[in-house]
Amino acid sequence: MLTFVVRGGTPTAPPAEHFLDHFNDAVQKRFHDVIGFGMARVASERWFMPETPEETKAVRDLKKGGYQVGLFLAGRNLLQDVPVSYRVSHAKMGSSVGHMMSGPVIVADKRLEGLPDGPAMWEPTREALRQFSRGAERWAFEAGGWSVEARPVRASDEKCLRCHAYRKLIFEPHNGNVSMRYGEPNYDLQIGDPIGAVLYVYRRKD
Repeated sequence: MLTFVVRGGTPTAPPAEHFLDHFNDAVQKRFHDVIGFGMARVASERWFMPETPEETKAVRDLKKGGYQVGLFLAGRNLLQDVPVSYRVSHAKMGSSVGHMMSGPVIVADKRLEGLPDGPAMWEPTREALRQFSRGAERWAFEAGGWSVEARPVRASDEKCLRCHAYRKLIFEPHNGNVSMRYGEPNYDLQIGDPIGAVLYVYRRKD
């Protein structure tokens, strides 16, 4: 398990460069520069399509390195007490009620098989979000035979805070199932706080 604290407290020595750093830099820019919400900023289909020279080079480098990469996006609502039936990853782009983890989006390959699902990554992702709230910038774990590199998506301005106001999730019985609704918004988040996490699920080709 790896954590690297670079914000708040006493900074540690800079971590060694990770092969996903350049691709993550490109993805992070989409959350601030591209119009949309959630995973819709990253992809409109099941594949990540490079749109800038920086993105093209980052994807090319992943291919040259022989890496298979899938991308998931998780919101901070995972930190709440969520019933098992809601601990899933939604393939549909964008956001909707009960939509707390999105993906996968496939990077550099047209097809990946055997990627871990939402339940397999749920608890480790919750821990990643806790660590990001304490200042960490990376959190690594294993899921379903894949390596996972989690990176925080942080609020960069007031607009981020307005759109990502914390809402308590309320789960209620309904027709033999469990329904979910949002409570009133709480605007306690501050600029620099993590509003979600990008999960890079990867392995080297055999």
